[in-house]
Amino acid sequence: MRSVLHPSTKFRSMGARFALLVSFNILLLLGLLIYTTENNSRSLAEQTTGSEMLRSPGCPDLSLETVTFATDAVRRMDIRTPTQLVSVFPYAGYDDERTAQRHIRFTGLVDVKHKNILVNETWCVVWFQHRLKPLSIRGFGHIIWLYFPKYQTFVFSCLLPDNVNERPLFAGLSGKQCEQPTSVVKIKSMVKPVWKSNGTSVCSKVMYGQVDPVRLVEWLEVNRLIGAEKIYVYTTNVKGVASDVLSHYSARGFVRVEQHQFLEKFSREILNSSFPTPDYPQNWELEVLSVMDCLLTCSEKYLVLIDIDEILYPTLHQTFASFVQFFRKQHQNVAAYLFRTAVFSDEFKQTLSKQANLPPFVHTLNHNVRTRIDWESSKSIVDTDQCLAVAHHSCFETHSPLVVGAIQVPERFGYVRHYREKCRLTGTRNKCQNLLREPYADDSLLYLKDHLIGRMKPLLNKFKLL
Repeated sequence: MRSVLHPSTKFRSMGARFALLVSFNILLLLGLLIYTTENNSRSLAEQTTGSEMLRSPGCPDLSLETVTFATDAVRRMDIRTPTQLVSVFPYAGYDDERTAQRHIRFTGLVDVKHKNILVNETWCVVWFQHRLKPLSIRGFGHIIWLYFPKYQTFVFSCLLPDNVNERPLFAGLSGKQCEQPTSVVKIKSMVKPVWKSNGTSVCSKVMYGQVDPVRLVEWLEVNRLIGAEKIYVYTTNVKGVASDVLSHYSARGFVRVEQHQFLEKFSREILNSSFPTPDYPQNWELEVLSVMDCLLTCSEKYLVLIDIDEILYPTLHQTFASFVQFFRKQHQNVAAYLFRTAVFSDEFKQTLSKQANLPPFVHTLNHNVRTRIDWESSKSIVDTDQCLAVAHHSCFETHSPLVVGAIQVPERFGYVRHYREKCRLTGTRNKCQNLLREPYADDSLLYLKDHLIGRMKPLLNKFKLL
């Protein structure tokens, strides 16, 4: 099938394109200004944290016996400042050894009204194995995401002294040095960079509700065939055959499944709503916690951030490993490679299945018509050693100002294949309507046909899905 794309100039005048470019740049500058304003304390915190921390002799009067452990239920950490009481909701704590300087990291949610308190006026209290006294360490926080729901996602960092080699066990947050935290979280040990595989894994944000088990098997197997060493999946209330499929892959070590109970419980206990909530930006904030956990706990150096209806396909190199090896030589100090997206919408008339004699269960191969490749909803391959924080699509902050957050990958090297019932892109007026007028034929995954069908069929038979 030939492309029936008409030149874009047929649909947009030069004046409209210029106006779009100006609008986009204004939004980008506004976002950067907001982000800089919210995080302007970082340089000061980094300058003062080390000296204040090294003078801290430990806190002999603090005890774990009087604090609450943050379990799967939603727990508050109340931070008492000179002017007010601030509550944060920790998701997890991490022992981060990805840089020369070791940090304790917290992720969680904070009321948008109190985010500046968390950024500027907070201490970590950390208990260690084989150390009687906890350390109280001045920290610095960052708001990860730029949407504006009631609660925003944060990452909070505390730099550990060079002479502390013990493993941290628990940590909490307080409003001043050596103040007893109201609750603590257990600290997860992260994989040191020297122990990581140099390969690539895939991370999907929260999977919830009714998940098509056939499409799930296909998504897992396509990612395996293009080079994923492991897939990290976060679930909320996924039941039935889809849950059995995940258990099957988990038992064989290819998938790590995390029950993302925090998301549902936070929605119910704090927002008084079931997940997903009517507030879409709030849902996005909750989902960021899962991809942050991926970044901080995965065992592979590179992480593909996509949803379960997407395939990030490195067209020219065909595998993640070959793409990363090539691009790493060209770009040394980059935290993420950003791929544009094409929508394979059910609204297009598909033509390949009859030509190639494809069975109906290989959805990705049967759908061979897409929109043109577009900037909206781009996704990334992230270098987990260079990136401090991720959101849904890419690296949001790096460890060092010398590292570029993300670079755009040229279309010839790859793109994201987004499979949807309907196009939902909204970046410009009538965007989907215009894109759907310009279909492209794309059978670039057809070479996987025999391998994919051969891997899927036995599993579909096992789970009685054929």
